[in-house]
Amino acid sequence: MNAWNQALGHLARRDHGQKELREKLLQRGHSVADTDEAIAALIERGWLNDARTAQNMSESLAKGRGYGPRKVMQTLVERRKLSSADAKAALSNLDEQGHDWRARADALLSRRRVRLDDPQAWAKLARFLASRGFPQHVCADAARDRLNALKEEAANGHAAEGDDEDDDEG
Repeated sequence: MNAWNQALGHLARRDHGQKELREKLLQRGHSVADTDEAIAALIERGWLNDARTAQNMSESLAKGRGYGPRKVMQTLVERRKLSSADAKAALSNLDEQGHDWRARADALLSRRRVRLDDPQAWAKLARFLASRGFPQHVCADAARDRLNALKEEAANGHAAEGDDEDDDEG
């Protein structure tokens, strides 16, 4: 299979950055000249665009996978081989579109099971968000607010998460 067809096959599956696609083609044994020719033709046709790829991937990572801005940036630059300038521009565009990182962190924590009697509960929640690439202040505030909400629910008579009560009577 020639470099052009192989490149089209990769792009048919998902967006790629120039560097990432170049690496893949070279790893599969295509010559530097054939690889450069295929990439140049794809760029000329508008089928290979690093800025567009960064934007699409940042949206997918932030909204679909629940990554915070640091993890999005790391993934775009290190794994997808996009420039830090394109990655920063994509993150800025997300912010301009109104992406709320704190609301995303809250949504992620709302699905986490928490034992209120665990003295490490706050740290576990904060570490979870940090591992997803959220800034430290978002991790701390979201973990604190989640625990406070659960404590309030428990005080109002709702079963707290992590309780072993069985609601089924059958």
